[in-house]
Amino acid sequence: MRNLLITILSCSFYLAPAQNFSVSAYKNNVFYIGVDNPLSILVENYPSGQVVVKTTKGEVHGQGPIHIYRGVEPGYTSIILYKKDELTEIGRNNFRVKYIPDPIAKVGPSAGGKIKKDVLQNQQFIRADLENFDFDVRFGVDSFTFNIIRTDTCFFRELLM
Repeated sequence: MRNLLITILSCSFYLAPAQNFSVSAYKNNVFYIGVDNPLSILVENYPSGQVVVKTTKGEVHGQGPIHIYRGVEPGYTSIILYKKDELTEIGRNNFRVKYIPDPIAKVGPSAGGKIKKDVLQNQQFIRADLENFDFDVRFGVDSFTFNIIRTDTCFFRELLM
């Protein structure tokens, strides 16, 4: 009886070792729709060719420790790691998925409001900038509306590029 009780207690405390893994985004813990979001994926004691990477929303491409996530809708996504031979789950990490913020149109240093005539005359183009954004995303300007208000007259012109 005593041997049976000791055997039962020793069996109940056996824990399987956990698999150590890392899924991390290069820029921050947010993915953005419309751009490549680089990921670093490492699994302890597994070569990169033995790990399958999947996601709940979007697509994941790449091989080795570097992968690219492409989002399709805002919300949350899970990056899930599987053992290739057994297709058993190693682990998962959750990330937020967001739209890229709207760019701000700028003429020279100005994003609107008053601008001096000589500064305006020296500008060759209008640009669209993202302020305080981690990714290098470029926007082109297809068309814009230009208003000049001078004393009591308003000049209006819409330009297509």
